[in-house]
Amino acid sequence: MRILVIDDHPLVADALRRMLEHDGHRVSIALGGREGLDIVRTACSSEEEFDVVVADYNMPDLDGLMVAAAVKKIVSPPAVVLITASAVDASETPPAHVDAMLTKQELYRLRTILARIATLKAPDSAH
Repeated sequence: MRILVIDDHPLVADALRRMLEHDGHRVSIALGGREGLDIVRTACSSEEEFDVVVADYNMPDLDGLMVAAAVKKIVSPPAVVLITASAVDASETPPAHVDAMLTKQELYRLRTILARIATLKAPDSAH
């Protein structure tokens, strides 16, 4: 899958990139919400859309909820997974424009979520 990681902490973004690339995904990084939305818009206009956007919940320019809402307004919206340091935030029911929420301690579950998203995005083989 093609995945965009949006996090204002370069070390976190790079660690996620390495983990996801190790699993065979094509990964791009944005170091903040505004940069992430610019990348999503550019990808959409060049027909290189992302399948999944993984974004930090707390970022100084645009937080993950604002990023998720904006991403879902795009013509072919990707799935959105928010990563948070707060177990309280992750335990809340995600808003309609967020497909999953994880704490940073639960990143091991990201692989399971991505596998589920891949299944949902797979073309119907019966046609």
